[in-house]
Amino acid sequence: MSATKCTSCESYDVKYLKEDARAGALYIEYICNKCGDNFEEREPIKFKPFNIMPHQEFYPKPIRKIKIFAHEYDFKIDTELNDKAGTTGLFISRLFKIAVDPIGPITKQEETLHHEILEAVLYHLGLKLEHEKIIGISEGMYTVLKENGWLDFKGLFNGNNH
Repeated sequence: MSATKCTSCESYDVKYLKEDARAGALYIEYICNKCGDNFEEREPIKFKPFNIMPHQEFYPKPIRKIKIFAHEYDFKIDTELNDKAGTTGLFISRLFKIAVDPIGPITKQEETLHHEILEAVLYHLGLKLEHEKIIGISEGMYTVLKENGWLDFKGLFNGNNH
């Protein structure tokens, strides 16, 4: 049994389905075992002030802005993002924010940043894709660009993004 209550029949006999971070909040989807309705709960995600990456000696001056089309996004390294939201990256369209958790190897951080930038591009183009498709496109493009030496995000993490 869960401490979460169905919004239709108020039964506590619910099952967790999935969660998704979007629009500055964590949405957790459930299904009620009694009435069969799907519902979701929303938990706000609070950003902490900018944190320096743990491997600061390699990237001494992290950037704080990323330009996407005519828009400028705040970029943050959030060492608690995975703990708070269960995700390693976050794109918040209405707040113009992109955050990456420096968990894992640098390639994971770079791919996560690439993924969040792709989400922002798709948002501004008005293209709505399922998240699984965005993950596939992001992983594929990142791998091709990285493996062929056409991509180096180190400039982004140390402030040399001109």
